[in-house]
Amino acid sequence: LVEDLKALKTILLNTNPVLNEAERNTLEQKLSTAIKKFPLNSATSLEFMKYIGSLKAETGYDDHANIFLGEAVFPDSALFFPVPLYVLGDSVLVNSEETGLEYGGIIQSINGISIGEILKKLYGEGDKTSFRRSKLPDTFSVLFFLAFGSHTEFTVCYRSRISGPKTASCSGVGLRQVLKLQRNAVF
Repeated sequence: LVEDLKALKTILLNTNPVLNEAERNTLEQKLSTAIKKFPLNSATSLEFMKYIGSLKAETGYDDHANIFLGEAVFPDSALFFPVPLYVLGDSVLVNSEETGLEYGGIIQSINGISIGEILKKLYGEGDKTSFRRSKLPDTFSVLFFLAFGSHTEFTVCYRSRISGPKTASCSGVGLRQVLKLQRNAVF
């Protein structure tokens, strides 16, 4: 994994034409320090990804630059949030007719964490029309897992379009099931 981190450093430093010399030097120092401090003996691929994310390095890239996580990064026992969602302004809506939650219901909280707090944790503060926000429906389950861990059960409080506030429980599902549910999302 240290070799992967070194390769990432080389890519970030040598392929971005936007960085000026001072920014490139600062980034190089931060990544060199990160390589020295990386916990070699205990790290998994998932811990590696979290480590990279925690660096908060100013790479000069915008949200269009991504690192795609392969299925092998996640433990076999990982369970993910099973409900496809749609983000509309500050609201997060149920985007499936196959999950036991009412389609179009507005999510208020998941496992007692307000949706506002969840969104802030998943993509930070800032521009509400950003590319990152537009990708959230496709990546919510994985990002929620990375931020809040695996859960066998999810308690979802949402506001029904018809009958007001509701609470429902959903069982966590594997990554392949998440992808299948996403393919069957309405939007």
